[in-house]
Amino acid sequence: MSLEGEIVSAKEALADEKERGLRTARALAASESDSQKLARELEQLKEAVGKDKDVLLLTDLTVSDDQPMDFVSKRLRRGTVIEILAQSPSKFSFDLFDSENIDRVLKGRQNYESSAGKENTSIYKERYTIPRGDDWFFVVTQTGEGKRAEIRLVVTLIETAE
Repeated sequence: MSLEGEIVSAKEALADEKERGLRTARALAASESDSQKLARELEQLKEAVGKDKDVLLLTDLTVSDDQPMDFVSKRLRRGTVIEILAQSPSKFSFDLFDSENIDRVLKGRQNYESSAGKENTSIYKERYTIPRGDDWFFVVTQTGEGKRAEIRLVVTLIETAE
C-alpha cells in the first residue's frame, strides 16, 4: 500500500474511532440524566413516606382485562414491621400473601387466606408485622370488567426483626 493509501486508511480509522467516542459520550450523558432523574424521584419519595424510613419496595403494578392480577414479592424476616401504601386513581383490590397461600391462589384453589388487604379501594395503607420469615407477595387485582388500574406500591421498613 502506498503512503497516501495508509494516510487515508488512518484518517478513516480515526473518524470511526471519533464516532464511537461520540456515541459513548451520548450514552453516558443519557445514563447520567437518567440517574439524576431517579435520584430526584427517590428524594421525592423519601419526602412523601418520611425521611427516616427505608423503602423496601417501590413499583408500579397494572391490572386490566388482559391481566386481572399483578404482584411483586419480597423475602422478609419474622418480626419485621412494614408499612404498605398502594394507591391509584382507579379502584383495585389488594392482598398480602405468604408463599403457601399465593401458591394456592395461582393454582385456582379456594382455600387460601390473605394476611392483609382490602377490596375495591383506591388507596390502601397499613402497618403489618411479618409473622414468619418467608417470601411475601403483594398482590393487586382488578375490581371490575373493563377497568384498568395502575397502582403505585411503596413498602417501607418501620422496624427490623432482631
